[in-house]
Amino acid sequence: EHTERTVFIQLDAFRNDYIGRNGWDTENMQTLIDNGSRCLNSYGEYVSMTTANMTTLVTGSHTSTHLVPALAFYDPISDRRVRNLQNYDVPTVGEVFQQAGLLTASVLQRKLQNRGADFMLDGGTTAQIKADAVNIVNSDDPDLLVVLFNTSDSVAHKYGTSSAQIKQAVEEIDDAIGSIKEAYRAKGNLADTTFIISSDHGMDDVSVNLTSALVNALQSTNIPFENAALDMGPFDSETKVVYNLASGAAQIYFRKPLTATEQSTLISALSNITGVANVYNRTQLDQMNTPKNLGDLVVDCDVGYAFSTSAAEHGSYAQRHTILFFSGRGIKSGFSYSPVCRTVDIVPTIYYLNGLVSPATVDGNVLTSILTD
Repeated sequence: EHTERTVFIQLDAFRNDYIGRNGWDTENMQTLIDNGSRCLNSYGEYVSMTTANMTTLVTGSHTSTHLVPALAFYDPISDRRVRNLQNYDVPTVGEVFQQAGLLTASVLQRKLQNRGADFMLDGGTTAQIKADAVNIVNSDDPDLLVVLFNTSDSVAHKYGTSSAQIKQAVEEIDDAIGSIKEAYRAKGNLADTTFIISSDHGMDDVSVNLTSALVNALQSTNIPFENAALDMGPFDSETKVVYNLASGAAQIYFRKPLTATEQSTLISALSNITGVANVYNRTQLDQMNTPKNLGDLVVDCDVGYAFSTSAAEHGSYAQRHTILFFSGRGIKSGFSYSPVCRTVDIVPTIYYLNGLVSPATVDGNVLTSILTD
C-alpha cells in the first residue's frame, strides 16, 4: 500500500511577501514554513500569466515544451486569436500518479479535469474550496490532492496588493490551509504527508495603463497592424503586425515578413514607450524557454505599468517571482534555500518523493537540497 500523501496547494498571483507582513495573520503557512523548507528565490515562466504558469505547475514543463504561451496567442494557420489552451500533449502530475495506480483529486484546478483527477471538485469561494478539500481528505484520502485558491488573484486585480480586501483574502486562504492540514492530522496520517505551497506568479500594483501608448507607438511606424483581442481574425490582407495584450506584456506577431528597416523601426518605437522595461526579440525569448507562439517580440512593462486598467497586474518579467515552500514528509525543517528555484522543479520533486519516474517532458530538476535524504 502507498502510505505517502502529497498535497499540492496552488495560490494564484500570491506575492512572496504576503507572508510576514505586519498585522497579517498567516500563522498556518508560517508554521509550515518553520517546519519545512522555503525557497526564497523562486520564479515562474515568462510571460507571467496564469494559464501558462498553471500548466507548468501541473506538468513540470517549460512553456516551450507544453506550448501554452499565455492567456491567448495568434495562430498564423487560422489567422485568428486562439484561446483553446487546454490542449497540451504533455502528461500532468495527476496522470503520472494514475498510471502508477495511485488515487488523485483536484479542487478547482481544472487543468486536471479529464487530465489526471479521479475526483474533480469545483470549489468556488475560499470557504467552499476549503470544505471540498477537507471532505475529499476525509472521504477518499487521495494519494495526491491538488488544491487551487484563486481569490489572491481576483481580489488584488480589483483592489491592489496592499488593500484591506487582499489582506482578508490572504488570511482566509491561510485559514483554509490550516483546516486542510488539520484534516490530515485528524486522519492520523499527517506524518506521512508532504505539503507543497506555490504561486504561479506574483502581482504588482499598476499606476499607468500603457495601452494607448502602445497603439500610438505602433501607429508611428506606419506598419499596418491590428489588435488580436478586438478583431480576433481573420485579419485584413494588408496587416503586417498583430498584437495581443497579456496585462504586463504585449505579444507582437509578424503576420507578414518585415524588412530589417521595419523591424528596427518597430523595436525602436516600442522601446521608447515610457514604462516599457524591455522589448524581447525571438532569440531572447528562446533563451527564456518560451514557445514560438508567444510572439516574434514581447513588450515587457516595468513595475507600476501595464496594458490594463486593473489596480494590480501580472504578465511582465518582474512578476515571475513566486512563493514556494515545502513541509512535512521528506523535507528539511527550518531550512531557507537561497539559490534560484523554478516552478518547473516542483513536479519532478513530487515524483522523487513518491518513487515515480519523471516523463521526458519534465524540464525541471529535483530540489535535492531541501530533502532529508
